[in-house]
Amino acid sequence: MNEERDDPTPPERPDPSRLETRLIVTHTSFVGPLPPPVILEQFERIAPGAANRILAFAEDQFRHRRSIEAQIVNSRTRAMSRGQWLAFVVLIVGMGLGAWLIRAGFGLYGFGSIIAPLATAAGLFMLTRRRQVRERELKRKKLADR
Repeated sequence: MNEERDDPTPPERPDPSRLETRLIVTHTSFVGPLPPPVILEQFERIAPGAANRILAFAEDQFRHRRSIEAQIVNSRTRAMSRGQWLAFVVLIVGMGLGAWLIRAGFGLYGFGSIIAPLATAAGLFMLTRRRQVRERELKRKKLADR
């Protein structure tokens, strides 16, 4: 005979309140042009010669960055020099005009023509100095905060 078996207990299922799920995430990062030696070694294992290519790329990037920085410094130095020469010419012309006006009998105008360029040059000098001092203080503060 064919007896159907009724099993009143279903197969055991684990209790959901007792189950644990663990997720482990590993994250690796680096800052800079070169990866850490461990990663370089892995690159070399996967693609022979890759570590040398990565190092050569970083060296080229470093040389390029240094050349750009040198160009920026040279450009700023030339611009400052031109500005100083232009200020000198304006100052001399203003003072010469003032001297000519005094000699021509326009003493008050001549005196004003001498004082105006001098006051402007002195004001710009002080403003530039104050700005430089602020920039240095900000840089010192940033370095101290690190």
